[in-house]
Amino acid sequence: MDSAVSRRLVLVLTLSLMGFVGLGFRLYQLMMHPEKQYCKSQSVMYQGHIYLPAQRGQILDRHSNPLATEKTAWDLHVTGCPENPEEFARIVSSILHLDAGTLMKRLPEKNGQDKLVSQDIPGEMYDRLVIVLEQYKETMEKEDRFKWSLQPRFPRFYPEGELASNVIGYVGADQVGLGGIEYRFQERLEGAPERVIVPVDSSRNILAENDYIKQANVRGADVILTIDAWIQHTVEQEILDLVDRSQAAQAMAVVMKPKTGEILAMAAVPSFDPNDYQRYGEFRRKCRPVTDMFEPGSVIKPFIVAGALEAGVVTPDQVFDCERGNYAVRSGNGRVLKIIHDDIHRFDRLSVRDIVVRSSNIGTCKIAAQLGATGVSDILRRFGFGSVSGVELPGETAGILRSPDSKGWSALSMFSIPYGQEMATNCLVITTAYSILANRGLRVQPHIVKGYCNPADGRISPRESRPPERIIAPEIAEQILEMLIGVTEDPEGTGYRYCRIPGFRVAGKTGTAQKAGPAGTYAKGKRIASWAGFFPAYDPKVVIFLMVDEPTIGKYGGELAGSSFARIANSLIRYWGLLPDQIEPWISAISQKIESKAEQEVVNATEIVHPKTAPEPVHCGVMPNLIGLSAKEAYLQLIEAGFRARFEGEGRVLHQEISAGEIPSAFHAGQVVLGSDPSEMKPTEVLASVPDAGKPGANQGK
Repeated sequence: MDSAVSRRLVLVLTLSLMGFVGLGFRLYQLMMHPEKQYCKSQSVMYQGHIYLPAQRGQILDRHSNPLATEKTAWDLHVTGCPENPEEFARIVSSILHLDAGTLMKRLPEKNGQDKLVSQDIPGEMYDRLVIVLEQYKETMEKEDRFKWSLQPRFPRFYPEGELASNVIGYVGADQVGLGGIEYRFQERLEGAPERVIVPVDSSRNILAENDYIKQANVRGADVILTIDAWIQHTVEQEILDLVDRSQAAQAMAVVMKPKTGEILAMAAVPSFDPNDYQRYGEFRRKCRPVTDMFEPGSVIKPFIVAGALEAGVVTPDQVFDCERGNYAVRSGNGRVLKIIHDDIHRFDRLSVRDIVVRSSNIGTCKIAAQLGATGVSDILRRFGFGSVSGVELPGETAGILRSPDSKGWSALSMFSIPYGQEMATNCLVITTAYSILANRGLRVQPHIVKGYCNPADGRISPRESRPPERIIAPEIAEQILEMLIGVTEDPEGTGYRYCRIPGFRVAGKTGTAQKAGPAGTYAKGKRIASWAGFFPAYDPKVVIFLMVDEPTIGKYGGELAGSSFARIANSLIRYWGLLPDQIEPWISAISQKIESKAEQEVVNATEIVHPKTAPEPVHCGVMPNLIGLSAKEAYLQLIEAGFRARFEGEGRVLHQEISAGEIPSAFHAGQVVLGSDPSEMKPTEVLASVPDAGKPGANQGK
């Protein structure tokens, strides 16, 4: 045999042998380990994927209460025609509470067609719907004609409805923020769509018996606000009542902690429900405390005076002639350019201090004349007027404050701007300006975002903060502070009647501004009434600004906005358990309240009992139960029971030495301990002494 033929034969035999060996090994694999290959083939043939929609992060208040969150809902998709469309529509509509005829029109008309039958199916209907659909499918003769699937989605949900809605904002149908925090922090809040492997049938249709929502774990970051939901609710209810009482067009309010710049509440009424935002117009949806400008009126006067004091052109005791309420501004040739009026009162001569306390327009203009146009413009800009506050909310307006060298500044500007005309600003800028006075001249950046929470590990990242900025010297701020306290404590002050809080020194200023009409002139009878104030005056916990727009019942800042301020402040005192800085006025106010209550009880009693039957006297001297009460509430209980007490510290009552129901012996001094946690109780924290009711001057204890 030829050697070449032999080599070819050997090669063919070798290759054939190798082929048989390979086939034998493969046959061994299939015979001995068939499940691995089967599973691999099955995983390829019966696996598909879907993209779960992105989950947005939550918006939380300062105590982690959700203000904006997600709710889980499902969309029902149907592929192909049901064998009995009428029966299918009847069964599904009974669970989803829909009209069967409407649902039937949504069903596919031919095989292979996929249609969305119902969307936003809530969780409580999901389980029942799956059971019914499976039962229906089992009764069908031709299963391949009809497929169904429930696909999850995460629509935005606002559990508190209208609460803080102007701040929170809202999202559109595509889950993109369209207003407020939702818009401003879209990139932080939005999550990434998640690709999830899902089982499919031979026709590549997704099987419905899987709960895909459990696999979703990718969502956006949570945004934690400085807003306190309880305070926000209190403020919204109060300004809602204010609008109702005054029959006004709208009202707005801002509550801020001056030492930190945290905004505890920001409200505007009327507002809207972000769960159904399409029903409302743009006016109700926008965050008006930062977007809408208005002429501030007399709340601007303390800043003019601060500039004049700082420049050294006036002193607090310097006296100005206030022209008995009418002052003619004349040109160089003697022509009258403008008449300045002082509302209500006609003043002769007032000190700088009394000009602020009694809110004299004429006196303020004469002080501004001493400061000069450049000085007026400079001091207002330093307090933030004519610029944005920098808060983390979209659409904030910078306001209007013209420069003295601009065309907008006229010869009359110096007789308009000092009492808040020919300029415009927003609620937050005014609140921030008064926070500077409360902080003795320091500006702290106002903010409404406290931090961000990573949902993956729960780690909270606080917002970046700026260092405080010195605006005016502390001694100048102190002088203005004394004037603002006089607004509420001086019987001639514009805030004396409505803005006082018994037991607490309040600093603030009323404002009543004319409102410009469409023609650019002031509309007759249309005003903006406002109040800006803080308390306790010497250690401010909070600054509150309120404004009411176009009131028709009442018109002055004190009687409208100031009275609402007092009610909000009293709610905060109870909420925080604040102690008064003036005990005697507080006791006097409580005593008057008790006497009034007792008189009313006697009147009510005479209406339901025989006139000759005297009501039984109220037993005094029995110790009430004080546990859990705030200091003020405990004090009120003690006064009503006939005791006296002296309190120091903060918090709620954690322990009382004299048990509820006991009658203390004469001259006995008990102890009431305040704090925030039982572990804080120490023997040295003896904060109240309770003498015998019959001996009001007895030993007061420590």
